[in-house]
Amino acid sequence: MPAEPLAFFQDLLDDFPALLGKAQRLRTANAADPLWIKAAVVGFGLFHPIQEWGRENFDFVDRHVNDDLSPLAFISQTEECEEAVTTFACLGFGAIMEKFSAGEMDNDEASKSEWYLFAFLNVHDEEICRQYQSRT
Repeated sequence: MPAEPLAFFQDLLDDFPALLGKAQRLRTANAADPLWIKAAVVGFGLFHPIQEWGRENFDFVDRHVNDDLSPLAFISQTEECEEAVTTFACLGFGAIMEKFSAGEMDNDEASKSEWYLFAFLNVHDEEICRQYQSRT
């Protein structure tokens, strides 16, 4: 992840349609995995072999998505855009996890990157939604 996380998340947004396409085509061990999990795997795979994605990675993303106290639950988003914002967030979580797993960030840097991601989501939720809806 570059020194400026917001620029990195902007790059992800610029590539969001293509990355969504990769997530849609991704075959995972569980055929029922939702798109947001596949997006997290794609984010992880931007810098690391996706074969190294493991249960702890899944649990991390699942906690962020399904925990009522996660900041993701408080991002101002319309119901119609919830899936889009969640999917983009998971793409970002995957990239953060990869950098942490590779030793390129410590706990503090990973936590800060998560908060930058939440801020980015809050500011760019409408654009994320537009790009998500135009993918078909």
